[in-house]
Amino acid sequence: MNYSVLLQGFIIGFTVATSIGISGALCLQNMMTGRIGVGIASALGAASADAIYAIVMIFGLQAGQSFLNDHAT
Repeated sequence: MNYSVLLQGFIIGFTVATSIGISGALCLQNMMTGRIGVGIASALGAASADAIYAIVMIFGLQAGQSFLNDHAT
């Protein structure tokens, strides 16, 4: 298994998760209303989901690139 691709997926995923969207606004709302545990849990859930999406994207791009390289003339 190529661990550098896995690490790259995690880095890209957590970078994407730092942008403020609807899930980020909900996490901030939970944190500001005093429900710190719920806010942290929802933020970690959103960041983990974004990291998984990034990993799937990286592996898909790598598979497509490998296919194109194998079938190049």
